[in-house]
Amino acid sequence: MNRAISGTGKVLKQGTGDVTISGAQSYAVLETTGGTTTLTTSLANAVINNTSGTLNFNADATNSTLNVDAITNFGVSQTLAALDIADGAIATLGAPGMAPEPEFDGGFAGNTVQAVPEPGAFALLLSGLATAFGRRRRMKRWSGADLR
Repeated sequence: MNRAISGTGKVLKQGTGDVTISGAQSYAVLETTGGTTTLTTSLANAVINNTSGTLNFNADATNSTLNVDAITNFGVSQTLAALDIADGAIATLGAPGMAPEPEFDGGFAGNTVQAVPEPGAFALLLSGLATAFGRRRRMKRWSGADLR
């Protein structure tokens, strides 16, 4: 849909189809309830509700409040007034369908690595043992002494 839409009302996208919204946009509420909606032009100062389906942002929704109850993809940087993500909803930062960056495996892929305790832990263990044996030795000396 490549046309300007303005007013104080609501734009509602229903059904399983796909729609791309472009052209100047200025209205109070955008609501998607199914299918895929792609916003390619800015929609500022609005309330945007994604109740089901997929919503793709390829333009900034400056100062808008976004309520995510389904799948929402942010393809560009956003300056939102608020972002509310419901339990079970998905909000993806970056272009939709992009693979995540691979995690660095430290060069140990497929190999096992033995955990080694920190040197401080070993020093603490040794000082604890030395203290315990020292107290034991001192107690033996006192128990054998004649204190009258």
